[in-house]
Amino acid sequence: MEANLLSPRRIIFFGSMLAAARCRDPASAAYSMASVLMLVLFFRCMSAVARAPAGPRRQWLRAAVVALCFALTGLVQLQFYVPALPLSTALAIWAVSATTLSAFFLVGTARPQVAR
Repeated sequence: MEANLLSPRRIIFFGSMLAAARCRDPASAAYSMASVLMLVLFFRCMSAVARAPAGPRRQWLRAAVVALCFALTGLVQLQFYVPALPLSTALAIWAVSATTLSAFFLVGTARPQVAR
């Protein structure tokens, strides 16, 4: 079976290697690799949620998806937070983070309704 050269896994792998190679300092390389790792974990958890039957494992996977989404949002905030950033843009970025965090609590406390 022939492997697809443009598969998403290969694109993410080569993109992350290129980003790490172009980084001038170790902190930027660590940031790049951490964001790619979280992105891969996010997509793995999303596919696991789609396959998992209803139950406590699915709830844990959903919580992991929301937590990874919150962590990715935080990484974006770290990357784009600059003191020269306009106040409205900074507030929009923080609002996205707050919305993601509130969604975490909504997902964690939601109970599925059973039709009778």
